[in-house]
Amino acid sequence: MDIRRIHYIDSAKCLGIILVVLGHLCSVEGVCGTTYPVRWLSYFMLPLFFAASGSLMSAKKETERDLKAFIVKRLKSLIVPYISFSLIYFLIGLLNYFTGRMDAMTVREHVISSVIFTGYSTLWFLPVLFVSEIFTYVLIKRLKKPALYVAAAFGLAVIAFAVDEFLIKGYLEGINIYAAGFLRIFTKSLTSSFFMAAGAAAFPVMAALSGKVPVFIAGTVLLLIESVIAFIFKDIADLNNMRLGNPAIYLLGSLSGTFGSLLILNMLPEIRVFSFFGKNALIIMATHLNFYILLIAMKLAGIVYGSSSGFVFIFITMIICFILEIPLCILFNRYFFRLLGRAHAA
Repeated sequence: MDIRRIHYIDSAKCLGIILVVLGHLCSVEGVCGTTYPVRWLSYFMLPLFFAASGSLMSAKKETERDLKAFIVKRLKSLIVPYISFSLIYFLIGLLNYFTGRMDAMTVREHVISSVIFTGYSTLWFLPVLFVSEIFTYVLIKRLKKPALYVAAAFGLAVIAFAVDEFLIKGYLEGINIYAAGFLRIFTKSLTSSFFMAAGAAAFPVMAALSGKVPVFIAGTVLLLIESVIAFIFKDIADLNNMRLGNPAIYLLGSLSGTFGSLLILNMLPEIRVFSFFGKNALIIMATHLNFYILLIAMKLAGIVYGSSSGFVFIFITMIICFILEIPLCILFNRYFFRLLGRAHAA
């Protein structure tokens, strides 16, 4: 598949960020009326990002770069935005502190989490993505064969889960939460590397299957499996805190949801609005909560609809939220692109 035709990866990132925003919206008490949507979203909204990143890594042949060049590129595209948004969050936090809407302890927690790279609010995702990509790069570079590097990534994910369960949760969290948080960057990254390696391995297969009707059917079946799992099992998967419930169930649900979505998206033609939001997923991830975009959207949707719960309210809120994100994305891309680690405006 030509690099110009892998629009499904941008579509996957678009779907991922929609699910993340929807997950945060549905987490507000009383909005959904049930935990099922959050359970359904929680299994694959973040694995989808990692799998899409792995597919893009494979498509662009990133492992043909030397490790130093690869790390430098990722520092610019992930860690520079992390630092930029952390500083912006800090300024917003100070403003909230001086206006009485945030206490000193919360500001302190914000600073510490930013400094040790555990990330404040949604920013935890960027250091984890950075470390995950390095892990995945090394595995692909050394092992080369998809079956080998996916198997190795799975083994490391199992070890990471065990370390988190028995060392971090069972011991370290009770002694030093900051040390626990820092170590968890690596357990989250190793867990996420499995989805990234699977996405990289799946890319050639996705290219070969593109446009075939049975692929759409297979994707639908996989999403149905994930939906049944979310209905039967009551755990809400929380990758940030490595609270995944039964690991076997989480693995089945996340893989079903992730690759079901990718198979269906691979069937669709390029949709420009999907590509736009997919390419700007990082900006939306960083701004929808802490720039109060989602909160403003909820307020406006409540005025329009006359209620703050139910499907119609959720739908209107999501539409308003993403409309509000458009000028913000354009602003960052044209005028504040250096905050995103870019040398030129997009």
